[in-house]
Amino acid sequence: MLEFKSTLRWNLKEARQDDKNVTHASMKTIAAFFNTEGGDLLIGVADDGSIVGIEADQLENDDKFMRHLAQVVRNGLGDRAGTCIDPKTQIVQGKTVCVVNRVAERARPPRSLRRASSRRLPASAPRLP
Repeated sequence: MLEFKSTLRWNLKEARQDDKNVTHASMKTIAAFFNTEGGDLLIGVADDGSIVGIEADQLENDDKFMRHLAQVVRNGLGDRAGTCIDPKTQIVQGKTVCVVNRVAERARPPRSLRRASSRRLPASAPRLP
């Protein structure tokens, strides 16, 4: 399965940050991939396949985007889920797209999405096996 998300946290129609709804939509997709055969998530690509780029999320750089993605996955799906994704960035048509490949192949922890208020966990490095 291939899924597109224009942004991780930015509402393009209202030109504002919308962590609650926009981020929640991406986390629902990742949770669905964990609970099924998996899939590929492309963040920075609109539903029609046009390239938006993760730059639209207005984070300072790719590294901050990747850290933000890892944090919202841990917050929404749990610490273990945060270690089960391996996102990469790729330049497409001059814009950066985040590619989260075959999520469920790495691990299949049963997941349900937490719908709690956003909370920031202390910085941490995932434990290596």
